[in-house]
Amino acid sequence: MPEIAIIQGAPGEEAYAPKFQRWADNFSSACKDAKRSALLVHKAKGSTTPKQQIEGWLKSHQATPKNPLWIFLIGHGTYDGKFAKFNLHGPDVSATELESWLKPHEDRPVLIINTASSSAPFLTKLSGENRIILTATRTGSEYNSTQLANFLSQNINNPESDLDQDGQTSLLEAWLFSNRELSDHYKKDGRIQTEHSLLDDNADAKGTQPKDFTGILPKQKPDEKKSPDGFRAHQFHLKPSDFEKSLTPEQRKQRDDLELQIHKLRRQKSKFPEEEYYEKLEQLLRELGKIYLSAESSDKKEK
Repeated sequence: MPEIAIIQGAPGEEAYAPKFQRWADNFSSACKDAKRSALLVHKAKGSTTPKQQIEGWLKSHQATPKNPLWIFLIGHGTYDGKFAKFNLHGPDVSATELESWLKPHEDRPVLIINTASSSAPFLTKLSGENRIILTATRTGSEYNSTQLANFLSQNINNPESDLDQDGQTSLLEAWLFSNRELSDHYKKDGRIQTEHSLLDDNADAKGTQPKDFTGILPKQKPDEKKSPDGFRAHQFHLKPSDFEKSLTPEQRKQRDDLELQIHKLRRQKSKFPEEEYYEKLEQLLRELGKIYLSAESSDKKEK
């Protein structure tokens, strides 16, 4: 059963139809390259509208293993100051409706990549633990057509987007790389940039812009309550490396938890005496090393 949904919205004007189709095809090709199946939602299937297809897909995963669900939204969005919607063929889907359908999935990672105009309110509405939300805009009033999907669909598996050179491109890396290209696109055309993407993966419903990162590290100051955005998004890959795939779900969860603890400790370095800080860091790194050694041993036995 596909754990990825690629949702191609209504074009509104005919000129947008080939663009949306091309970007949806790019995401679909990226899934095939990663040997992952994806549900393609575009027009009605018989009497079932795209909106019903999305709801049905989410319901069908309620009893499945708690693997991550990826949702790509490609098209136009609207915001009337109160409700945000993604435009579909037939009835549109609102952020409120999507929030309701996602409630049974609160204990699994869900990645929502909304590349539509006026998409920022989806971040505010859907932000939560175990959620990674990308939007093409930073406010609902950025209503012009967007180009984020154009670049992200080409970079999500692109080795050039692998900024830390670990052999795999994370969602964070693809997003940062795509936004560089997006800014260049507007500059080349001599136009003011009318879309400003946001990432939220720390459940604070605020989001962070690409300019607030140095490399893959957030510039945000330490916060006792929340980690900066970005660390969680860096742990997810549409096309993971062979080593990443060799990790069991349990090992991956332990690894992810330890990495987040290490990031938190590093942000709080000034609060500890130097010796105590390095003792804590060494302990976490040793635990992380055990996981990698165990995974490497298992991989060698299989070969």
